[in-house]
Amino acid sequence: MKKMIFFLTASTMLTLLQSSYGMGERLVLRPSTSIAQKNMLVTVSASIKNEGVTQTGEGVLTVTSGQEFLVLDSNPPATIDGNVVKFRFPKLEEDSEFKGIVKLKVITEIGIVGYPMVVKASSVRGDEVLKTSRVILLWSPTQYPDLVCELRETSRNNGEIKFLLSIKGGYPSYSYFIDWGDGKKEKRSERGALREEGSTEIPHTYEKSGEYMIICTINDLLGKQVVLRRRIFLQTWSFK
Repeated sequence: MKKMIFFLTASTMLTLLQSSYGMGERLVLRPSTSIAQKNMLVTVSASIKNEGVTQTGEGVLTVTSGQEFLVLDSNPPATIDGNVVKFRFPKLEEDSEFKGIVKLKVITEIGIVGYPMVVKASSVRGDEVLKTSRVILLWSPTQYPDLVCELRETSRNNGEIKFLLSIKGGYPSYSYFIDWGDGKKEKRSERGALREEGSTEIPHTYEKSGEYMIICTINDLLGKQVVLRRRIFLQTWSFK
């Protein structure tokens, strides 16, 4: 099993990272993606907003990326020095905002899945400095194995059907969700997880004969997904 030395969930990575002055000025930094690989383009948006009730002065908004990136462009035009991009922003009225967008390219091929790549933002206005915000981008390998899954029926007994779910490839760990298709409110679906490649047996009991469509959705740690559909028929004798 592969091991990850650094991990943040996608939801954590895509959360807006922000900090603020005591006067109500707020800095927000957001990436276009939480997973990147070599030659991929990443757009980072940094914004400074006046949430106070008085006008704020002019300032400088700085976006700094790690050496894994090449800075390609900025909008609006800014001063670019290597991996440091500096925007000058005007006075901000109440509820007004300045936004700087930086286009980056991943130029480093890293041999460790889950390597953290950091982008920072800071705002300086007069003698006040807004604390730096950081965005962690999880790097995914260029050679990312296909996620291969199989859902196979193994037995039937008095309405109970057992399935063997097998998962390999992708990047562990894995999660799965099964909709059994029988409309039960409490046990219509099944959730589970596998820490590594392998198989797990999953039983389900149907209460009456008929035709059912089973939908099984499997996800790996870095977001690859496989959806399996199985149509089954239960005859009356299956419940004797």
